[in-house]
Amino acid sequence: MGFDVTVLPSPPADSPRRTLEEAALQDGAIAAIRLTPSPDRVEVWIVDRITGKTVLRDVTISSRDPDRDATTAMRTVELLSASLMEVDAPHAPRGDTPAPPTIRAIAQLAPTAPGAEAPVVAVPSAPRISIDVGPAILGSPGGLIPFVGLTIGARAFFPPRVSAGVSVVVPFTAAHLDGPEGTSTSRVFVVAADATAHLARPGAVWDPRLGAGASLLVLHTEGTAASNVWRGFTHDTVSAGLFLKSSLGIALGDRTCLRADLVTGLALSQFALDYGGRTAATWGSPYFVGSLALEVDLH
Repeated sequence: MGFDVTVLPSPPADSPRRTLEEAALQDGAIAAIRLTPSPDRVEVWIVDRITGKTVLRDVTISSRDPDRDATTAMRTVELLSASLMEVDAPHAPRGDTPAPPTIRAIAQLAPTAPGAEAPVVAVPSAPRISIDVGPAILGSPGGLIPFVGLTIGARAFFPPRVSAGVSVVVPFTAAHLDGPEGTSTSRVFVVAADATAHLARPGAVWDPRLGAGASLLVLHTEGTAASNVWRGFTHDTVSAGLFLKSSLGIALGDRTCLRADLVTGLALSQFALDYGGRTAATWGSPYFVGSLALEVDLH
């Protein structure tokens, strides 16, 4: 029929459409096909990058039919050809790649005249977007107890296996520190941006990730003096930071993932709590953030 076919192992996935989209983009193919056989039928998934369509059909054919493979292949090609025929539809193109002349010929479409402007214009595919939320704990050796809080983030996924994300950690608890000079109550807020590599194939159930990024750390401290000899202050201290991030996600459904993250970072300016000229506690060199978040795809 004129199609060049590359056969790839089919990873387990709860989202065949997403898996096929990313596989086609990764290999530069115009379409990706997934066949799932059963005793009396074959489930056929087709993601067509030229028309932007996703086709799902059940081909009824018994496993005892000696021509099952040939019949399945022919039906699949017919489905793909039927999808490609929509390239000449009057509406604006919906795919992310134009139809080359060879594909137009296979689909029996009118060829583009030499020198004429092609009727199909490639539309860049939008990245997949997700949001995540969950509990977090952050701490640092130096004298302050860890903080318990909430992490909220957003992430954009780019083929084949890269994503970029932003997040914020808001503490719910505070660290109290007592001394002969007085007491203080401290909280640390974290705003971060990262670039992440995904180590598993798109659509895999388990999703290990490694990333790195930069952060903005804010230490909010309220001090109370124990006597008139000392004065208590309320102030905010800001520092930039760098971090490494390791994650492991498990797919819970078509658009949901449960993800555990561990961040190891370093504040470029270490925080110090000063009690009457002495350093009562420090924070940030290094610091750690652990979280468990529910990630939900929006696109």
